[in-house]
Amino acid sequence: MTVFRSLGAPFGGSVVAAPGVPLGALVGAPLGAASGALVVAAFGALFGVRRQPAFALAGGSPDPLGARDLSVRAARGDFVAPGGGSRREAPARPHARAEWLENRLTERDWAILETLFRVRLATSGQIQRLHFFGLSQAASIRKRTLKRLTEWRAIIAPVRRIGGPSGGSQQRIYSLDPAAQQLMELRWGIDPQRRRSADPTVSPRLATHMLTVAELYVRCVEMSRSGALDLLEFQVEPDCWWPLQTGDYLKPDAYLCIGVPGSDFVDHWWIEIDLGTIRAPHMRRKFARYADFAANGGTGPGGVLPGIVVTAPHDTRRTGLKQIVTRLGTTARQLIQVIPFDSAVTVLASHAANLPNPSTERHDQS
Repeated sequence: MTVFRSLGAPFGGSVVAAPGVPLGALVGAPLGAASGALVVAAFGALFGVRRQPAFALAGGSPDPLGARDLSVRAARGDFVAPGGGSRREAPARPHARAEWLENRLTERDWAILETLFRVRLATSGQIQRLHFFGLSQAASIRKRTLKRLTEWRAIIAPVRRIGGPSGGSQQRIYSLDPAAQQLMELRWGIDPQRRRSADPTVSPRLATHMLTVAELYVRCVEMSRSGALDLLEFQVEPDCWWPLQTGDYLKPDAYLCIGVPGSDFVDHWWIEIDLGTIRAPHMRRKFARYADFAANGGTGPGGVLPGIVVTAPHDTRRTGLKQIVTRLGTTARQLIQVIPFDSAVTVLASHAANLPNPSTERHDQS
């Protein structure tokens, strides 16, 4: 048995792993049931250690995020689960409502709640692309489903779409109701002392940023469906924050784990989503912390050093951020890439596909 920092568990909780069980068990199941086989990272040059042996997987190709399984869920009718029964009004108290919801949610309902638990905010369009793709009447089925979940007070839609890369000014923005938040925390086995606030109120600027991170997740899942990207894990803040010896944290906006084609290795990335709203001195301090972490031999998830991808909205901003990275020296230049947001998923997939074949490197899968 091996204890490791889980790539699937929110807040990076520790999981007891047993060999030979799919990593997919980490997602959408109670944490106590999660299992996988941690394998030891291969050692290489400072900036080559992102390539790490993946978890031992049994029974075919892994799909930890349910990207491929979503097509199966979407093909099923949106019926209330057996035993769910009545559409009577949901209880007012969050705890009672959580129990009430648990007996009524369909598989697709659970998948929608898990998405909102993962990314915190998502638009109706993003939810449709994830959970209703391939249906001839996807929009109408999505509307009925989200209306029902709103009536059941599983999700809430406090504001309409306020901008960002996914477009559609009239799309609604959804988040979890406190009862569903509690239900998902119990489902994931989250320590009560580390539970997130259920307050859905965020500033317009923060909401736009969160929706942009959610858009990156949606695009990764869409590319994973096509087979061009093997997405193994996606975490957003604060789940993806990485503790430092000082008691502080590195605070990326997201963490991605991507399978390397033709091998049993994975590629690790920390993502910074820049919208041009943060002053240059703050970005310089953030980049410098990453560079110092790398220069001092720091390692992240899986005991390796993730690469850093920074997405920026336009050429002027990207030029300014690249200048900051250049002035920080060689370590920062080798570690941090500044790219357009629309290129991010393609760049990540291409990097994994073009890595030298690591199969001859020493690694341990026991």
